Amino acid sequence: MDGRYTNIEMNFANDHLQKCSMSCEQKTEYSHVGELCTQPGFEPQSTSGRESLYRRTMVVFISLWIITLIILGAVLSVSFLPGSGLQNEMTDLQRMTSSSILEIQARLEDKNKQLETKNRENSNLIQEKSGLQNQLKELQMRTSNNISGLQVQLEDKNKQLETKNRENSNLIQERSGLQIQLKEIQMKTLSNISGLQVQLEDKNKQLETKNRENSNLIQEKSGLQNQLKELQMRTSNNISGLQVQLEDKNKQLEIKNRVISKLILQKFDLQNEVRELQTIAEDGFAKWTNKQGIVRQEVWKWIRKAAANVILDPRTAHRNLTVSEDGKQVTFSGGLLPDSPLRFSNWYGIQGKESFSSGRHYYEVQVGTRGCFSVGFVKESVEKMKYTVTSESGFLMFILEKNVYKVSTTPPTSLSLNEPPNNVGVYVDYDKGQVSFYNVGTRSHIYSFTGYNFSEKLYPAVNSCNSMTSGPLIISPVSHTA
Repeated sequence: MDGRYTNIEMNFANDHLQKCSMSCEQKTEYSHVGELCTQPGFEPQSTSGRESLYRRTMVVFISLWIITLIILGAVLSVSFLPGSGLQNEMTDLQRMTSSSILEIQARLEDKNKQLETKNRENSNLIQEKSGLQNQLKELQMRTSNNISGLQVQLEDKNKQLETKNRENSNLIQERSGLQIQLKEIQMKTLSNISGLQVQLEDKNKQLETKNRENSNLIQEKSGLQNQLKELQMRTSNNISGLQVQLEDKNKQLEIKNRVISKLILQKFDLQNEVRELQTIAEDGFAKWTNKQGIVRQEVWKWIRKAAANVILDPRTAHRNLTVSEDGKQVTFSGGLLPDSPLRFSNWYGIQGKESFSSGRHYYEVQVGTRGCFSVGFVKESVEKMKYTVTSESGFLMFILEKNVYKVSTTPPTSLSLNEPPNNVGVYVDYDKGQVSFYNVGTRSHIYSFTGYNFSEKLYPAVNSCNSMTSGPLIISPVSHTA
């Protein structure tokens, strides 16, 4: 029983495949590639053909399932029959039938996949073929156009060639005529050459005569050129000497002009200073000696014009002081510098590098809000090992000490200021024996030492006291226009 049902299924499948093969073999050409039928001019099936094939395949597949259900019904009916032998035979038949169906289904699915692949390939080939056919048509059209154009050009070139040949024939005839004329001219030229040779010999003789005359003229020209060079050299030397003298005179004149310009400026400055001095004399500078008050603008400018570039001398600084590199600031640091007889030992002070022994001089010191300082001048003979800050010992100073302002007179004189100064101006008129102090911020006079007959050098001097929290004393730049 199992062999019979198996053969039925196999015969059905084989019969279906043979029919497909026979239908293809009956065509004019047959290709086994992909199991497709092809013939000249034959194109693969269209979309409707593929749908028809798909429907037939599904009919086959459904038929197989119907057969399978019939067999399963027969098996179930037999299973109620007595006897274990029949049941075993039925079980074997079911197993063999199931395996056969699965095998046929697998082969059928494989064939369907191959058929779909070949259909896709055929579609691509059809598209490529259509593209190539279009390209071929375009190429044929272009080639046809090119051939027509080339034929037209060829005909045009032939016409041009015929024209050129006719022109060449004319040129050949003209050349023959010219050759005949050339021979005639050559004959005539030979006779003319003989006459010209005679004339040439005559001209050569004349040229030799002129050359001799020219030679004499050249010699005379050379002599004149030599004389001219000697004259030019003598003239050049004279001109060079005159140019040197002229340049020297110009330089002297420029120097004189600069000197005159400086003298004119000095004259104007002196005239202004005279006027300022007259104003000061009229106003009475002496009245400000021991009085505080606002200094007139003209007097203030006149004082500040005497500004000096004060640079502190670190060799004279107390051992606990630190001086900036530019010599414009001094601070109490607490460190000990090497001892020296040039240093102040009992006074936390320092003096400037430059001394004054004549004229007027002015500098300013920024003291800020510190509680202790001294600014002013010291005499060259001051004793640096002692601590006696009075005018008799050589100190002409304005002092703030223990919140009390005073000056180093003998004995010291206490001052009552309307406004504490943040920037102190120090002025000396050496020739008049006067040292004065000013509050720069308010442009007011603080105090003046007067009536001194200075006979030794005076040095700018400042004292920062022994305070590490007050900041530095700073020599401030002076504006001449303020």
